[in-house]
Amino acid sequence: MPRFYFHLEDGTTFRDEDGTIFPDLEAARLNAVKLLGHVMADNAPQFLSTKEWTMRVADARDRTLFSVHVATGDVPAVTSSLQEPG
Repeated sequence: MPRFYFHLEDGTTFRDEDGTIFPDLEAARLNAVKLLGHVMADNAPQFLSTKEWTMRVADARDRTLFSVHVATGDVPAVTSSLQEPG
């Protein structure tokens, strides 16, 4: 079974040096989404300050197999409607 490496990029790259064995790419893809969700839940203030994170999943040769990208952004119309009347 192949080993997959889950690298987190948020302006800084946190490399997974150990990797995790999964039976196939689809299992690794599901794990990437779950793992990124847990990391975001545990670090919500940091996510909101950087505004985007990417979980890059690589093989043993460090070739990117896929990535999961999450970003947040302010929408001007909504942001202005939430401001106190001046």
